[in-house]
Amino acid sequence: WSNLMNLNINDIFKTLLPVIIYILLYFLITKALKIMLRTKDKNFKKRETIYRFIKNILKILILILIVLTILSSLGFNVKGFVAGLGLAGAVMGLAFQDFIKDIIAGITIITEDYFSIGDVIEIEDFKGTVLNITLRTTKIKKWDGPVLIINNKMITKVINSSMYNSFAIVDILVDIKENTEKINSLLNKKLENFDKTLDKNIVDKPKILGINKIDKNYQSIRIICETKAEEQYNIERLLRKYIVDVLLKEKINMPYERLNLKNER
Repeated sequence: WSNLMNLNINDIFKTLLPVIIYILLYFLITKALKIMLRTKDKNFKKRETIYRFIKNILKILILILIVLTILSSLGFNVKGFVAGLGLAGAVMGLAFQDFIKDIIAGITIITEDYFSIGDVIEIEDFKGTVLNITLRTTKIKKWDGPVLIINNKMITKVINSSMYNSFAIVDILVDIKENTEKINSLLNKKLENFDKTLDKNIVDKPKILGINKIDKNYQSIRIICETKAEEQYNIERLLRKYIVDVLLKEKINMPYERLNLKNER
């Protein structure tokens, strides 16, 4: 406290100047990284992940430098403190071994490209979108809101649904008496217009696989459409409506549930 009271304007300036320089360096480096790593391309998600991870490391390093600078200006023996860390390294290593494991696991996740920010992954039956990867934890948000925060070292098995394209699968039921060849020909013609102009997440035009199920009242025709990763659910809804509209317009009979009402007197 006496050291703090003895500080003059010159000492305060000497203390603040390196602190300001450290802060400016932090913003300059992160800005440069942002320009280099956040370019819009197919690897954008991986670049974004690396950018945020490095940014977190830089933030901690700058904070340590600022604290050491302030302690030095107050008269504390910083060199002795840093030297003492070497003697206490074993003790600190035990205290921070979990933290170190999380950092190593986080680096492994990024370098081995297990997943990136924005990917849809599943960990221990929890499926969601990766929000962030920090030095210690990974945050995953489920589609209906809940967020899982898990330590990086705990991630030993992960299912990544965003590595490759997905497929929208739609089964259309038509009356058993309908001519299948006629329906296939009709759909092949109409589905030529079902492409990226309708939705940017459509990768390729739909393909008719044929009949995949037959019942006494109906036959089921399966159509698939390649989509961007994890976009199959939206495309399935869009494709289903598109096909139903086509069949209704062409007066193709589709089975529906009948409700028999009995009027008892």
